[in-house]
Parts: sequence; structure tokens; C-alpha cells
Amino acid sequence: MTLLDSLTRSLDRILALRDNAVPLARAQVAHLDEPAALALFRWLIARDPALYFTADTLAPWPARVREAAIAHVLAMPSGRSRIEAMLALERFLPEGCRDEALDGILDGTAPEFETLSMPVSYASFHEAFVKTLCAQQKERWLATADRDEIRSRNAIEYWPPEAITRCWNELKQSTTSGRALPSEAISIYRVLPPALRAEALSILRARATQDERRYAFCYFERDDLTDEEREDTVATPWNVYTRSTDRAFADHLCHVKHLFASVSAALRAQTLERALALPVAYDRHCALAHIVRVVDERDRARVVQELARLTVDEAFWPTSEERYDFFDTQTLASLVANPALQKTRWLLASFITEALSRDEASQDTVFAAALDNAIAAALDEQPEPLCAMSPWLAARSNGEIPRWIASRFIA
Repeated sequence: MTLLDSLTRSLDRILALRDNAVPLARAQVAHLDEPAALALFRWLIARDPALYFTADTLAPWPARVREAAIAHVLAMPSGRSRIEAMLALERFLPEGCRDEALDGILDGTAPEFETLSMPVSYASFHEAFVKTLCAQQKERWLATADRDEIRSRNAIEYWPPEAITRCWNELKQSTTSGRALPSEAISIYRVLPPALRAEALSILRARATQDERRYAFCYFERDDLTDEEREDTVATPWNVYTRSTDRAFADHLCHVKHLFASVSAALRAQTLERALALPVAYDRHCALAHIVRVVDERDRARVVQELARLTVDEAFWPTSEERYDFFDTQTLASLVANPALQKTRWLLASFITEALSRDEASQDTVFAAALDNAIAAALDEQPEPLCAMSPWLAARSNGEIPRWIASRFIA
């Protein structure tokens, strides 16, 4: 029995559900030959003319299909939908259209905030697009009224040398004589060239209180600080009012994890034991997730085991991870197989995506374990995990599964 044979009945039920059709069809485009992919793309936009595609979605598509998707977006009528679809193309948007998309950000056609039941920010969506622009267009975006320049330059990772020098000089000039640098200076410390970074450290060491230094030193690299400074910065959260709380401790580890490997073994052990003993599961989960990559190798197995247990117990992951490489293949397989993750589609899909970066044997282990949960989620009209499995399903079925799914939508 082939893989397709074993899945046909489940796939039939999944595709019969309305909310599954478009995402599952879109996930197959990359795994079809060009004529079939083009036909499936045309079915997608016929079903939903307002549909648009992200740059990451388009990247593995056949060239002609990618060009058709770009042409579809550029044929949209003026307005918010067109601008947002153009922004989603990011690096694939033709040069001649980039000013139009940027204008749509600047004039509010595609707003940075949406007011529904509460404000929703689309700032990172804009920033991802602005990163792809030329220097002149980046400067146009930065010149927008009421935009904090330092934070915005960090967001788009754009720091020409003259901008670093000018922003640094403005920060120094705004500082009252004899006082420490303003708190917003933390946003520039890591991009300062060595001479200016040394100047910043000199000012902080001479003028800042101990708690101010603890706060600022979190934003310097480990080699910038002395052994004593690293030890103190990691040992004590900077905020005197909250430092004794477990939540503040967990949050603190996020800011000092880059210094963790450079402090004494005694402090590392003490910090790890406190993280493992935090009584509230959410706090413990956050603290361990922040330091799992920087603890000693001999301690990592214990941290990973606890993280896996917390992930199942809470059906949740507390940080914005893109990789879960600290989970070995067997642990990852046990996570994706656990029924608790069926209702947490984004996390199950994230773990499945992680497996795609591993060797074929590891992929087979993880995906065989994930299959029942992915199917159960899709039957609950949450197709994201099954979509994430599409590259593996295509490879292990020699293309049969994507062709079969596509056949349900195109003649």
C-alpha cells in the first residue's frame, strides 16, 4: 500500500471541509510540475480574486507560476488590498512598483495600526518590506513624522556610518551634564563602532548608578564588559521594584542570555537551579526557553526534558522561536505525536517545519509521529500542520499526493 493509498480516505474528508481547500491547494503548488502548478494557481485566484501570497510562499514556486502571482497582485485595483499584497511580495516586488507600495505605507492606505476590538499593529509587516528597499527609499520611510529614528533604524537593520555618528552625538548632547545617558540610548549601543562603544561605556561607568549600568550593560556584547560587570549584570535584574519576582527573573534571562556563557560556573549553576525551581509553569517555561541554548552541554538534557514536558502540559511555547534545534529527533517526535498539540496549530506546524531542516531519517521519524495529529487538526479545519508537512508528503509519495490533491481542484 502506498502512502497515498493509506491517506486517501482522510484526505477526502479533509478536502470536503470549506476552510481547508485554499491553504492545502496553495501548499501543493511548489511540488507540481509547471503546467499543473499554473492551473492550480489559476484555480486559487478564481476562487478568491483578493488572494495574495508572501515572498516565502513564492520562493519555491516554479518561475512561471511565481511571475503569474506577481502579475495577479499588480493587476489588483488601487486601494488597501493592492498595497498590502504588494508589501507581502517583499523582495519579489518589481523595482518600478516599490515607490507605490512605500507611498501606501506613508499615506496610510495600508495603516500601521488597525482598530478592531483593540489596536492591532502591522508595524513588523511594514518593516519587513522596508528592509528590502534601497537606501533612498529607506530614508523616506524613516523621515515619517513622529517616527523614533533609533528604534526604526534598528527595526529595518539600516545603520549607515553617518547615521550612527549623528544619532550618537544627539544622544550625548541631550544628556544633562553629569548624568547618565538617556534610556533610549540602549537601542544604539550594539551598532556603535569600537571607539564610540568605548566612549559609551566610559560615560556609563563614570555617571550611571549600579542599577542603570545593569540595565544598559544588557545591550552590550560580552567582550565589551569586564568579568565583574558581566557577573553583576547576569546576577541581578536591573529593576529594583520587580527584581525579586519570578516573572522579572524569567524576563531578565532573555536580556542576558548572550552573557550567560561568560560568567562563573557558580553563577550559571545558581541561575539554572532557580529557573528549574520556578513554581509557576509559565515563568519556568519562559526562563528555560531563554537559556536552553547557552547552558552547559551537561545541563542541556535536563532543560530540554523539562521544556518538552511544559510544552505538552501547557500546549504552548512562550518565546518567538524560528528553530527548535535543541530538541533531539526523538523528543521532537514525541511532541508532535502528543494529542495536546492538536489544538495548537501554529506550534504543531512550527515543530513540523523544524523537522524539515533535518536529515531524511529524522524527517521520517518526526513526520510519521505527527501524521495523526496533523490529520486531526485538518479535520478540525486547522490545516496549517498538514500544509507544513507538504514537502515531506510530496517527497515520500514521489509527487503522488500533491498531484492527487491538485486533481480535486483542477480538471
